[in-house]
Order: sequence, then C-alpha cells, then structure tokens
Amino acid sequence: MKRRTAILAVLVLAAGAAYLLRDGMAPLDAERKDGCAGNSIAAVAVRPVIDARTGEEVPDEIAGRGILIVQDGGYADTTPLLMGAAPDRPGTYTVVVLLPGYREWRRSRVHVPQQPCTIHTTFVRAVLQPVR
Repeated sequence: MKRRTAILAVLVLAAGAAYLLRDGMAPLDAERKDGCAGNSIAAVAVRPVIDARTGEEVPDEIAGRGILIVQDGGYADTTPLLMGAAPDRPGTYTVVVLLPGYREWRRSRVHVPQQPCTIHTTFVRAVLQPVR
C-alpha cells in the first residue's frame, strides 16, 4: 500500500510539472527576454521583530503568527509576517505589522528603489509594544 501511495505521489508531481511546462511557465531561475534572471525578490521584509518590553527579538514561532501588510498607492500585498511582501516591485510603502499580543505597528515612507533587472529587499526593524 505504501508503494502504491509513493508511486501515485510521483505521478501527480510529474503531471503537475508537465502541465506547468506545457503552459509556458518557466522555472524560477530561468532567464527572461530582457536578459535578467526570473527570480522573485521580496521588496519589503520585516526583520528583526523586537518586543519593546524586553528588548529581545520575538521568536520565529511567535512572529510566524503575524501578518505583514504593505501598501503603495492602490497596490497592497498581505503575507505572513516572516515571508516578505511585494515581490519585484519598487515603490514607497506603508508597512503594517499585526501580531497577536502586540499593538499594531506601522511605518510610512519605506522606499524600495529600482535596481537593474531587480530590486533589493528593504529590511525594516519593527519594535512592537505588547498589549499588556
């Protein structure tokens, strides 16, 4: 039974890969027509996340429960806090962090400049105030 399950899993993965390739989806590191690599880079990431009461970094297992929201004009992206947001998108963002047990944290005018072929991730340090 385990062997059948393993074979089925391999077949499903192979079919999925064939479907993506058939539709012209390129691998993540494929070269684009403009000569640039096709990797996606988060424009904004929040690291470190600090507890204002203790001055210590919030452990990833707690910070992983948070939400990151970035907004630039009419554009908005919402992701898990530790993932980063706005892939390959330069701009000037308002960054919001929501984490249970802490007050909402917000920073305006976080600038992500355009670089040749890509952007570089702009890291923002968030010092969060506990609710109590």
